[in-house]
This record gives sequence, structure tokens and C-alpha cells, in this order.
Amino acid sequence: MRSVESQLLHRPPGLTAGEIVRRLAAMQAQDVPSALLALRARSATLTRQDVEAAVASREIVRTWGPRGTLHFAHADDLPWLHALTGRATTTLRRLHEEGVTGDDLLGLISGALEGQGPLTKAELEERLAGRATGQGVVHLVGLAAHHGLAVLGPLRAGKPTYVHAADWLGAPITPEPDRDRALKELGTRYRRAHHPAEPEDLAAWSGLPLGEARTAWRLSAA
Repeated sequence: MRSVESQLLHRPPGLTAGEIVRRLAAMQAQDVPSALLALRARSATLTRQDVEAAVASREIVRTWGPRGTLHFAHADDLPWLHALTGRATTTLRRLHEEGVTGDDLLGLISGALEGQGPLTKAELEERLAGRATGQGVVHLVGLAAHHGLAVLGPLRAGKPTYVHAADWLGAPITPEPDRDRALKELGTRYRRAHHPAEPEDLAAWSGLPLGEARTAWRLSAA
């Protein structure tokens, strides 16, 4: 029963989409329709329109999160989450595999996004003028996201959109500079949302090395 309650699967009424996402630290959103259902499964009163309004108002943001996969996160939590989940190594490797190379990649994708509002992959590919196509475009956005410069916007006709963080949130995402503070927040949120659990579970969920997961566990117990 404790695990049902910690995951809000007893569906308490009155919770907003933002409150649910904050309670869970971050919420898997690789597939948006499934994520919308998962949110509504955690509140007896939340509607699809409520969730879509939370996305449109920038209260919750879809971005690369734990394990480098797409999650919904509360806008207020982006700095500490970004400090723990932003890694460029895999993204750079995937860009190389897609034939997207050069010393100007960050400036290239930032310039293509800036001031444009949410763009679909096809629209962004056109703006990149042949420098990246297909999944190479997505990995370029991932590179920008690693530097706090990009997030995902709302779906448009069922397709994902990508937007400059400064345009969508008012400023780039600046990671929390105190890593221990970020780890403590992660540990606190994870304990609350995944009871009963152990540091090994936190490591698997977050993608952090086990040593850092244990540090987060210790700090959050204080």
C-alpha cells in the first residue's frame, strides 16, 4: 500500500499536473499520450486539458532527464535535474554516427532555434540547410539541451516540437552549481516517490553511478 500511495496511484483528488510531476521528481514522457494517461491515473480530478494547459503555460516541461530519456519535469526543478542528467558524451557519439560534425554544432543548433518558437523536426531540418537530417536533427537538439539551451514544446498534429529554452522559459537552464545540493534534492524526491527503495534503485532510475546514488541517499537521510 505504501508503494501505491508514494506513486499517487490511490488517485488523490485535487492535485495539479505540476504537483504530480514534482512529487515524482520527473515523469517518463518518451510517448506523450502515455504520459498524459499516467498523469491522469494519479489524480481523480485531473483532465487531459489540465495537463495540456500545464505544458502550454510552461509549468511542466518535456526534456531529456534521467537516463538521458525524455521526461516531464516541473520548471522549478530543471536546474537541479539538469545538473545531474546533462551529459554530452552519448549525444556527440550519436551525432558522429549520423554524420553531423564540425566545431560549430552548438552555435548552429542554437541559432536555428533562437527566436523561432517551437519547430517540428522537418522545420528545423530545413533551417539547418543540410547540416543535419533525420535523427541527426534530434541529436543536435539534445546537444543544445545538454547546455541548457533547448527543451521540447507542445505536440503539433501529434509531432514533437523543439524550442530554444530562452524563448520558452525566459532564460537558458542554468544547472544547480552545488552538486551535493542537487543530489540531496534528488534523493529526497526519489525516496518520497518510490518507497520502499534502496540506493541501487535510485541509480537504475536516475542513470547516476551507484556511488553518487549512495551519496544522494545519505544526504537525503540527514
